[in-house]
Parts: sequence; C-alpha cells; structure tokens
Amino acid sequence: MIKKIAIGVIILFLAGYAFITQIQKEGIELRVKSLAGHNLFLLVTTYQDIESKFHEETFNRESVSNIEDKLVEVKAYSIVADSIVGNEYLQTITSRFQDIFAHLEKSQKSMELSKDQTKELVEINRMMKEFIDIIYQTYYVNDEEGGSAELNIKDFSKVEAFQKKITEYYNQINQKL
Repeated sequence: MIKKIAIGVIILFLAGYAFITQIQKEGIELRVKSLAGHNLFLLVTTYQDIESKFHEETFNRESVSNIEDKLVEVKAYSIVADSIVGNEYLQTITSRFQDIFAHLEKSQKSMELSKDQTKELVEINRMMKEFIDIIYQTYYVNDEEGGSAELNIKDFSKVEAFQKKITEYYNQINQKL
C-alpha cells in the first residue's frame, strides 16, 4: 500500500514537472517568436523607409549617407533575426547593400548623381523591393491573424538566390571603378 502511494506520488510529481516544463517551453517559444517578429518588422519597415527615399525629388550625397545610417539599423535587426533562425543570410545581404551604397558614395564626384549612378539607384531600388517580398515569403507564415514570424524555416532558396544576385551585382559595379 505504501509502495503504491509512493509510486502515485512520484507519477504525480513527474506529471506536474512535465506540465510545468511544457508551459515554460511554450512561454520561451512565444517570447522568441515575438522577438523574431519584432526584429523582422523593424527590418522590413526600415528597408521600406530606405526604399521610399528613392522616390524623393533630390537624391544626393546626403541621401546616400542617410541610407547608410539606416542600413546600420537594419544590420542590428538582421543579426537578431538571423541568430533566431540559425543562419546569417539577412546580415550578409544587408552588408552587401552597405557595400553598394559605400561604393555609390565613393564614386559620387559632385553633390548630384550621374546618369550611371541614377541607373544604379533604379536597380538598387528594384532589388530592395524584391528583397522585401522575399522576406515576407520566407520569414513569415500567413495565418488567420494576418501573419507571424516563422522560426522553423525549411526553404531558404529564394534568400540564397537573392544573396547570390546581390553579390554578383556588387561585383559588377565594383569592377567599374
């Protein structure tokens, strides 16, 4: 009889421990998902803010400098999001955008942009829009509430292809120097 009670107490204790552990695990997952979602939101909105700067009437050296500052913010958001999903794609792509804008700033001789630089900006703008779409397609899950950050991403093929594309673009414009 005492043995049965002891076994029952042990089973209750283990069941309670398992239940509490599961609740803690779910809480941690929710916090991590929230952190990922928040950083992805900031990353996307900052990229959208940068992308909107392409539509300003005057685009000059100061505009390029402001974008470079925004990309520093994006890099921080990228680091957090990448660490949660376990890769460095967002950081690498953001670094490449930073390289492209640094190149643009270095090649700018006057306050106004040349025709070639304007063409580059059109292409950079197009790539930035494409990247924002890829982030939504890869890092978000659509659900009845409108979408949430995905922590268990299985297919990074679009991100990998974009990373290759932006690296090739940078190499192409860098050879013009």
